[in-house]
Amino acid sequence: MRKVSFFCILMTIALASCTPGDNNTPSDFSLELTWNTGSLPPEYTYSYVITVGPELKGTLEYQLGYDDTTNVNKYSEDFQITQENLAQLYNDLQDMFREDWKVGETMEGGPGASLTLSAYDKQFRVPSLSELSGDDYARMDAAIETIREVVPVELWQEMQARQQIYEAEYEY
Repeated sequence: MRKVSFFCILMTIALASCTPGDNNTPSDFSLELTWNTGSLPPEYTYSYVITVGPELKGTLEYQLGYDDTTNVNKYSEDFQITQENLAQLYNDLQDMFREDWKVGETMEGGPGASLTLSAYDKQFRVPSLSELSGDDYARMDAAIETIREVVPVELWQEMQARQQIYEAEYEY
């Protein structure tokens, strides 16, 4: 019986040590992604900000149309993420923790996005998507998709439904 108990304890310790991110994800890891559609007619324009961390939570802020000082078309929803998802996000974004970015000619009117990452008491800012070129553009584009995936699907569906209503009811 002692051997079985000892074996169970060893297995528990071994499995616990394999949990991703518990030892690899810095306790101060956080990010803020800002994205916008670029120059489009007001009814088709939207932007969002996703913040994650440093704890197991995030926020999606969604703005319909161009900046609205009345906040009528601004929505903000909090969401929870798991330690595993946070660790995976940190691992997936490892190549974004740097300062040397290949910038090209700014794309006027195209979608824009910027990313700020924080870890180990350092902050890293990725230039706007519209400023990046080559491989760095592709890296940022992939990072945007990776970050979007931590937001629950239901929140995206809710915001898309609001966008459709906004477009249908927009008055010129």
